Amino acid sequence: MKLFIKVLFFLTTNFVIAQHEPGAWVIGGQLMTRVSKIKDVGGNFQVHYAPNCYSSYIAEVGILNTKDDIVPEFGITINSIMFNFQSWMITGGMGFVANSAELTKKEQDDAIFSFSNGNNSLGVLLKLRTLISLNKWWQMSTDFNFKTVGGDFSTVNLGLIYEFPLKGY
Repeated sequence: MKLFIKVLFFLTTNFVIAQHEPGAWVIGGQLMTRVSKIKDVGGNFQVHYAPNCYSSYIAEVGILNTKDDIVPEFGITINSIMFNFQSWMITGGMGFVANSAELTKKEQDDAIFSFSNGNNSLGVLLKLRTLISLNKWWQMSTDFNFKTVGGDFSTVNLGLIYEFPLKGY
């Protein structure tokens, strides 16, 4: 119990209330897995730009290792704060995702709001993200990405992001 209180005290002294500083650039990496098939794992690299404290633009490039193939992905989203607590926040956003998975005709027909030619797909990306501040510049990020590109490519991500310090703080 004492260790829990010490860890809780340490974490609460380092929290930042805003999503990111206005004008900040943020980079990060995440591990990801498909919701439908936990064995399919991969990772992504993210670059964020925060024009203000409440929203951020996220571009991400990732690779998903499936049983059949390696699927590269590219996504762009706009995120905004939904809930902001002292120690963590939940953001939500939407954007576009493209991948190069070979989809069957049934998977193409089952896809919602997507365009596919069999080898490449473009669809909508809905992102629900949780940020937990570790210190002033590092945050742990967990994401649920609902992707409409077919083939059950929705993912759960876990990783770290780093906010570049502004104004020398």
